[in-house]
Amino acid sequence: MREEDEILLIEDDEDKASVIKSILRKHLSGQIRHFEDGEAALAYLLSEESNAVRLILLDVILPKVDGVEILRTIKSHPLKSQIPVIILTSSSRTEEYIESLGLHPDGYVHKPNLRNCA
Repeated sequence: MREEDEILLIEDDEDKASVIKSILRKHLSGQIRHFEDGEAALAYLLSEESNAVRLILLDVILPKVDGVEILRTIKSHPLKSQIPVIILTSSSRTEEYIESLGLHPDGYVHKPNLRNCA
């Protein structure tokens, strides 16, 4: 990943977002842009400013616009549909639910349980 490339992290839990950003910064050189609500993330993603986005890390349960709607919008967009989307989840049931809707993200990552990190 080039320095000018961007990772879009859409996660409303600030503690989990901090852990994820820390891990990403250790392994990738791109920029990380973080949004805590789905509405702001979707507005950014559909703007011309987002042309450097190369990866989306997407929580499902978000304020204002949920991750399923964001995923549906991305997958139906002629240009944005090529961006890999990884779903961030705390539940194995999330995968079943998203697949049942006919949406196919590029993968799933189980979010860390921060209570076990202390």
